[in-house]
Amino acid sequence: MIIIAAMVLLFVCLLPITAFKAYAEDYDALIPSFGLYCEDEQVNLHGSVNIDMSKDEQFKKGLAQMRSEYYASADGREVEFTLPFLSRVMDMQEIQIYIDDQPAEAQLLYGGERAFFYESINVEEAIQNGFTTEFDETIKGTLYEVIPDAETITVSLKLSEGQSLIYETSLHQSGRFPGQNMELTMHDALAKDKYQFFVIGESSEEELSASCAVQSKKMTCKAYIDKVYAAFKEYYDVCGNVPISFIYSQVNALIGGKHYSELTDLFIKSISDYRVNLLKFRASVSENTKGKEYRNYADFIEKEV
Repeated sequence: MIIIAAMVLLFVCLLPITAFKAYAEDYDALIPSFGLYCEDEQVNLHGSVNIDMSKDEQFKKGLAQMRSEYYASADGREVEFTLPFLSRVMDMQEIQIYIDDQPAEAQLLYGGERAFFYESINVEEAIQNGFTTEFDETIKGTLYEVIPDAETITVSLKLSEGQSLIYETSLHQSGRFPGQNMELTMHDALAKDKYQFFVIGESSEEELSASCAVQSKKMTCKAYIDKVYAAFKEYYDVCGNVPISFIYSQVNALIGGKHYSELTDLFIKSISDYRVNLLKFRASVSENTKGKEYRNYADFIEKEV
């Protein structure tokens, strides 16, 4: 039996020239959809959305085709637009954008925080919290490998200003994270041969100490990301061909605002989290500039076998 958990989605935004704002309506009981957003209040924008579930081949795969059409009016200047969309990277669908029937060059930004879509999502805040997939190859770091010699081990680390940490721990652990300090106790530590602690940022006085042996080496942050990504590549391939660019964006988010991230949270669990991702593009807008968006949607259709 096929269950269609969908409501008809209608986005019509007829707004005065000085008060454009995007908004969302639920097409599912939980998952919202967002319209096109523009910060330029002098741009007059209106449009509509159509969801086509008539293609049997797509529908059998739990997909539908979503087509959006927008008309923007301005005085011929170049304007930046943002299309926010809620998705998981492991099943993200391609979105195609056209301006006056020509493909638009769009930049993809990933949200840095997971979105709890059963709560109200502030679209404007989400737009300000997208992170680029480009990564600075000059960022340096230090990889510490903690080699356990007992079932219970302890690790302590102090980060300097501007540094961040990607760390690995045993299944059973307890710890304190006051400020930029870490005090971690790992139980059942012998379950693994070693644990990684990667400090992002220039070496300073940060020192990792442990109740067991520690090895360290310098390497760039990008080299470390590439190494861990390669170790999980087979898993990523099974889970929707997750691109390494997504991991770059999440490390950019870590560097940009947090001190710590557990390794499996960053490299594994993050791919199944919903987040508000963004497509940004620019277009010269004159009277009735026409924009189109095409995407496949899987979030609102469930199939029961």
